[in-house]
Amino acid sequence: MSGRVDRILDTAGSLLVRFGYRRVRIKDVACAAAVGKGTVYLHVRSKDDPFMAMLLRAQRRLVDGVADRMDADPHAVLPGDMQRGTYEDIADDPVTRAVHVGDDAVLGHLAQLVFGQLDAFRTRRDAVLSEQLTLLRDAGCLRTDLTVAEQRYLVGRVSTRGRAHHDRLHRRGRLPGP
Repeated sequence: MSGRVDRILDTAGSLLVRFGYRRVRIKDVACAAAVGKGTVYLHVRSKDDPFMAMLLRAQRRLVDGVADRMDADPHAVLPGDMQRGTYEDIADDPVTRAVHVGDDAVLGHLAQLVFGQLDAFRTRRDAVLSEQLTLLRDAGCLRTDLTVAEQRYLVGRVSTRGRAHHDRLHRRGRLPGP
């Protein structure tokens, strides 16, 4: 991507988190990114496009972070370490956090679009997690008294609950702002 497109997407993300989808206009993105409104429309067809691209880019950064940790540390492949790293990445990125907790105030109708776009990603992620759990079980790193499907469910529940708990603590003022 060009530097200008990156700047537009970064700006769209910042405004999205700050004001929510419903209140941000392409004109606002253009002004904050120091480009003309026409320049934004050279790269996008509608208001949804820069926000969808920005959300998908945030999801890609999350996946890249998991892969980088696994490359750097073999223990990062274990479910607990993998979830901890992913949770920290989500907690550090307000855009990714909004997607993962389904924050309608931030995402507006994008929430439905994002979840539709990410369905294929989730299906593939679940298949990869099943393969990972099977390999860890075969290597003796995980217990085998639960099925792979049950273990995958537990990994998902733990990660979802951790993100929701973090969000509750933030709303109660016990954690620093996003």
